[in-house]
Amino acid sequence: MIPIEVPVFHRATSIKLDVHNLYLTPPAHGLEFPVLERLSVAGFRFDMDELVQRCPHLRVLEVGSGGGLYKIKVHSPTIEELVVDYECWVNGIDIMAPVLKKFELRTSMGLDFSVSFYAPMVENLWWDVSCPKLNVGIDVWRLRDLTLWKEESGNTLWLFIDAPTVYAPVAQRNFSQEIASLPNFSVLQLCLVTRGHIFGPLVLSLLGICTVIHKLKVAIDNDKVIIYFGYLIYMHFKEIC
Repeated sequence: MIPIEVPVFHRATSIKLDVHNLYLTPPAHGLEFPVLERLSVAGFRFDMDELVQRCPHLRVLEVGSGGGLYKIKVHSPTIEELVVDYECWVNGIDIMAPVLKKFELRTSMGLDFSVSFYAPMVENLWWDVSCPKLNVGIDVWRLRDLTLWKEESGNTLWLFIDAPTVYAPVAQRNFSQEIASLPNFSVLQLCLVTRGHIFGPLVLSLLGICTVIHKLKVAIDNDKVIIYFGYLIYMHFKEIC
C-alpha cells in the first residue's frame, strides 16, 4: 500500500474518515489536530497510537472495520469514550486512559494476542473478543469467545469453551494467562460444550484462577451431569472457606 498523508484540519473539532484500501499516515513534521475532540475512522490501515498522539484534546474515538490494524493501542490523558468494532483479528490491546468512562470492544484474537488495560474510571464497559484460531485453552478445551461487561454489582466475565471434535491446534496460552490480564470481575459465567468430556477438572481449574468471584453460573449441554458438577463446586468452596 502507498501511504497517504492525512491533511491537517486546524479548526476541526470532529472528523470522520471512512475510506477503503488505503494506508493513511498522520501529518508530516509532527503536526497535530489542535482542537479535535471526536474522531471516527474505518476502512483503512493506520497507526492508531501515532494518530491518537497527534490529537491532544481527543475525547471520543470510534474505530470500525478495516485492514492491518494489528494492535489496539490508545494512550491518552483526555479520551473519555472508546468504541472499537473491528471484525478482523488483532494481536493485542494496550489501553492507558485515566479518564476513560466508556469502552466498547468487538474484535478477534490473533495468535500473539496480549492485553494491557488501565482505565480506573471506566463506567460503561463491554468487551467481546472471539478466539477463532482456538489457540487458548488446556487439554481438550478451547476458548471460542470471551465477553466482559460492567453492571451495578460489578464486572461479569462470560466464557464460551468448547471441546472441538475436529483438530484443534496446540494451545499457545492457557486460561490463566488470558484471565489474568483482564479487568477485575466478580461474576463468572461459563458456557460449556462438553461433547462427552468430563468437565469437572476444567471448572475447578477456572475456580482456582478466579478466586475473588462472588457468583458462578454454568450452562452445559447435558443436564445429567449437573448433580456431579454441583458436588464438585460444593467440595471446592468447602475447602477454601
